Amino acid sequence: MNNSLVISTNKNLRYGILLFLYFIQGFPVGVFFVTIPAWLADNGASVAEIGSFSFMTTLPWTLKFVNGFIIDRFVYLPMGRRRAWLLTAFLFIICAVLACAIISPTPQELSLLASFSLAIMFFTAFQDTAIDAMAADLVQEEELSFANGLMFGGQIVGVASGTALIGYLISNYSFSSAMFVLAGVVGLAFVVMLFVRERPNEKLLPWLVGEASVAAKSLQINDMKEIVRTAVKSMLNLPSLKLISILFLISFNYGIYLNIFPKLSADLAALDTASISYMGGIASLVAGFVCIFLVGTLGSKFGRKQIIILLLLVQCVMIAVGLLLQASWGQVSFLYTIAILAASTRYGLLTLIAAIAMSLCNLRVSATQFTLYLAFTNIGMAVAARIVGGLNEAGGFVGSFLAYGGIAVVALLIAFTLKVE
Repeated sequence: MNNSLVISTNKNLRYGILLFLYFIQGFPVGVFFVTIPAWLADNGASVAEIGSFSFMTTLPWTLKFVNGFIIDRFVYLPMGRRRAWLLTAFLFIICAVLACAIISPTPQELSLLASFSLAIMFFTAFQDTAIDAMAADLVQEEELSFANGLMFGGQIVGVASGTALIGYLISNYSFSSAMFVLAGVVGLAFVVMLFVRERPNEKLLPWLVGEASVAAKSLQINDMKEIVRTAVKSMLNLPSLKLISILFLISFNYGIYLNIFPKLSADLAALDTASISYMGGIASLVAGFVCIFLVGTLGSKFGRKQIIILLLLVQCVMIAVGLLLQASWGQVSFLYTIAILAASTRYGLLTLIAAIAMSLCNLRVSATQFTLYLAFTNIGMAVAARIVGGLNEAGGFVGSFLAYGGIAVVALLIAFTLKVE
């Protein structure tokens, strides 16, 4: 049996597979969160209609923690703890995208288009959970910072690439051809994972030779109640609660930024939607490369806690300087600087905090526990979306800047108390 492509025993393969899988995952996310809403807008869809489509796109991700319970409980160990779920999710994504390409709904067939988005994002969320769990299972402690930099950075670059490529194809060829290309991109990941094992001597496919590893068997829990109890118990300790607090706060912060920045750019710099979107894309792309080439490496060299503190300090300084330079808020160069710093610090913090979260996960329930940690990013963004209107009415852009800075200071104080390297 050829065991050369085994993730658990090959560090370079671990890094390469995680970067590749997250990059590919970014394609459908970018297409259905960014490209298709823009396509709908260009074809006369109302804000309410685009919102309805976006709700269906977002729904599977808000329930992602349920995927963790399912993936931890139901496994086919001869193929590894996570790989069978990955292949299954990829296969269903490909089939759903191909169906979308063949039927080729128009922008006016919003319900049909939203149904396809719901199905594709449902399986993409399962794939994302399986990749996270596989990383938590197989990445070594000393590799977590660098690996998470590759993961988050790869996904961000994938989102930008998918948005640009599929948007170009829809605009210059057809919606159907764009979906066929998207199916091919996801299919590439499916083919690669057909030849990679999690641990030595596992089966590549159910009908081929191989067996479950001792390590995989020792981690498996077959009782759902025990999975829930173990995950909750593993999170109800001081280190986990501190991490959850920081995750919530930095996501709350970014939610304020996402809701305020477009309005600030439109009102003070007179930028149109295309210009604001382009600025956001550039900022995200820079953030992706910062995560891949800088944050993970710095976290490994100097310690995750130290770089988290540094990034939060950057946010605090950014706000302080911004408040001093209010006369520059209408300048495009200033707005680009804020956009790049906000995105880079946000995703840099997520990279390192996710690495700490993985190290705190009980490997027997890593899919469940890790998705529960990340659920607090969605909660923080949701809370910000609910209150940002009142915040802006009460204090305007200055009040929003002050809130962002104040939250960063609170997160910074908690970060100083973290007991991690």
